[in-house]
Amino acid sequence: MKQVIVFFVILCSVIGCDDKNDIKPKKVFEGSVNFMTQEEIDDFVINNYTHVTGNIKVGDYFQRNTSITDLSGLNFLVSVGENLVIANNDALTNLQGLENLSSVSRYFDIVGNTNLANINSLSNLTEVGGILLISFNDALINLNGLNNLRVIGSDLVVSANSSLTTLEALSNISTVGRKLTIQGNQALHSLSGLNNVRSVGAGLSILGNSSLTNYCDLRPLLNSNGLIGPFEVSFNSYNPTQQSIKDGNCSQ
Repeated sequence: MKQVIVFFVILCSVIGCDDKNDIKPKKVFEGSVNFMTQEEIDDFVINNYTHVTGNIKVGDYFQRNTSITDLSGLNFLVSVGENLVIANNDALTNLQGLENLSSVSRYFDIVGNTNLANINSLSNLTEVGGILLISFNDALINLNGLNNLRVIGSDLVVSANSSLTTLEALSNISTVGRKLTIQGNQALHSLSGLNNVRSVGAGLSILGNSSLTNYCDLRPLLNSNGLIGPFEVSFNSYNPTQQSIKDGNCSQ
């Protein structure tokens, strides 16, 4: 009997026998949710859902919203079965609460959040199955938080973020399933951060970035013939040809 007790004590010391362990049970919300007020979010998060099978929409594409200020209650959320939209939330300054989010099965849109200063809380996101769209977020200066993102199933679009100065946080992305678009980011000087992209499935568009002069991080993609589809570079400060970038004439 003593031997059994000793064995049990040792086993507990190795694997832990406390009922209050760190593993959170999976809790699924079936369907979609649309949030237009902070109260709606606060009511929803009481249930600590880890997975939503449908869409999550925070704000709206066609209506500006000043009510939503805090997503911290969503900190149990691990995955979204369809689309995640965070749109036109003027009072939202960060995405705190999405620290455990690891995947979005379809598209992930972060659009029109004029005071969104950082997206650091997306640090566990590794995959977006559809389109990743980051547009019209005027206060966003970098994409820190996307450092662990590796695969985008469809398009990657970074456009019209007037304060964005760097793409460095995208340095672990290897595959863009369809089109890669960098457009209208007036403060962006370099494409540094795209150096590990090896496959783009439906074209590359670099358009209207008035300060952009450095394309050197596209060389691995182009020299490995990983780009399928058209190469469009125009209306930037410097507009090299595809061959110029391959040859090393990739910056001014």
